[in-house]
Amino acid sequence: MPQKIIQKDSPFAFLGDMLELQTKRGKVLGLKMALIALAKQELELVKEVTKLEKELADENDAQSK
Repeated sequence: MPQKIIQKDSPFAFLGDMLELQTKRGKVLGLKMALIALAKQELELVKEVTKLEKELADENDAQSK
């Protein structure tokens, strides 16, 4: 089992804990931002697919006449 270099009640232990907490918060924020970006891309793709489907339907209507 590894030995702790920093004493438990040392101010450095507190700083290490705060650094770890901020690192975890940064990771969570990064993941949230990635999810938001993916959701925006999904909406853009859905709009593009809908537009292409409409154009295809219009083209089929024009050919059938």
